[in-house]
Amino acid sequence: RYDRWVIATAIEWARTHAEVFKRISRIFINLSRDSVADPETGEFIRQSLAASGVDPRCVGFETAENIAIGNLGKANALIVTLRRIGCSFALDDFGSGVSSFAYLKALGVDYLKIDGMFIGNMSQDRVDYAMVRSIKEIGHVMGKVVVAESVESESALQNLREIGVDYAQGFVIGAPRALEEIGSVQTPTPSVAPEQGTRGPSRPLQQVSEGAVISGVCQGLARYFGLNVTALRIFAVLLLLLSGGGVILVYFALMLLFPYAPLES
Repeated sequence: RYDRWVIATAIEWARTHAEVFKRISRIFINLSRDSVADPETGEFIRQSLAASGVDPRCVGFETAENIAIGNLGKANALIVTLRRIGCSFALDDFGSGVSSFAYLKALGVDYLKIDGMFIGNMSQDRVDYAMVRSIKEIGHVMGKVVVAESVESESALQNLREIGVDYAQGFVIGAPRALEEIGSVQTPTPSVAPEQGTRGPSRPLQQVSEGAVISGVCQGLARYFGLNVTALRIFAVLLLLLSGGGVILVYFALMLLFPYAPLES
């Protein structure tokens, strides 16, 4: 199986390149639909890490949103197993599904990776900008680290900093590199490690403040109607989480009315 070969190769590389691996906060390994659905995947990973002596906290795994949703029970079981041994788990291509927010509550992932289809044109498209901001805000409310994929321009990078996304990944940060080259090129700041053979390394962006919950909408509404912004934020978060995504369209409409309200410092 290709996935098992990739997992074994990555872990063996980490074991035999300990000094290089120390300079990388974490590597992420993609899992296919078959691996997510295979009940033995978690145990294979556990045994591989135990035999190698590699710190599980430095190894993460990810799979696409549609794969996780299509195998919800098995995906959750795998996530629980991996997190129990110390690994992190990321949900890739988030936002591409019609019920992304509803299913997010059922998946215990650590990282959300925003689908690149929202990133490329977000400087010109207010809807894409609003989508990225809403994913970031809900992700932070749920305690998840948010990563933007396919970042290929400085303007997109600046937009992501304004919004408060945690990490960026794409060609504006760096090009994909072969496994043997990892660690030979220094990125400006250590961050989530590059995926093997995908869209290049990630780099941390501005961290959102603790008080910035649904800020874009709530601050705009509060200023416009003279409402208490804290109470409005709490109401918005509860409404979104309890609705399972049912009010997302209303949320987006409000964000379009108040698209660029700044985050609090």
